[in-house]
Amino acid sequence: KVFFTFMGINLACKGGLEKARFIPPGVMGAVPGMSAIATGMMKKKIDKAQIPTLPELMEMAQLEGVELIVCKMTFDMMEINEDDLVEGSVVWTAEDFIRYAKECKICLFI
Repeated sequence: KVFFTFMGINLACKGGLEKARFIPPGVMGAVPGMSAIATGMMKKKIDKAQIPTLPELMEMAQLEGVELIVCKMTFDMMEINEDDLVEGSVVWTAEDFIRYAKECKICLFI
């Protein structure tokens, strides 16, 4: 299971993975245009290394049974509709996730 909240929730929305951007750390991330440049550079590195794209990785994860869980509070706050979510996503409260996470061996919180 992967729990998506705050800005990470965009990755669980249709088209969100294609819009994902790489933001350089520190001051460079605040420079106008740096995110676009850094994203382009990362995409080239990923392609050169023959690493699957984010949408391909998400599809592979779902085929392997990974469940996409969206934070209800963020879902409501950002006024997202269930139709906007990637197919197979479910909405949980933070309490539901914490209850689950305390019992699991590996926890991924995005």
